[in-house]
Amino acid sequence: MERNISRTDRTFRLLFGIAIALYVLLTLEYEYFIWGLVALFPIITAIISWCPIQYYLGLKDKKCYAPSHSITTRL
Repeated sequence: MERNISRTDRTFRLLFGIAIALYVLLTLEYEYFIWGLVALFPIITAIISWCPIQYYLGLKDKKCYAPSHSITTRL
């Protein structure tokens, strides 16, 4: 899989997912259990640096792709 999220986006996803997960764990109410499952999506996408939603919609983050430089040699 090719990366499709930048380092900034990755950090934001990780912090957002952890914040939701901590909220769910600290409240310990059954009604918030579904939010704990929702928190897994941004955490997993941050860990693997790939988002299936962005992939299927054709969205690309420009910061995650390094410019390609070709090495040319003179003869």
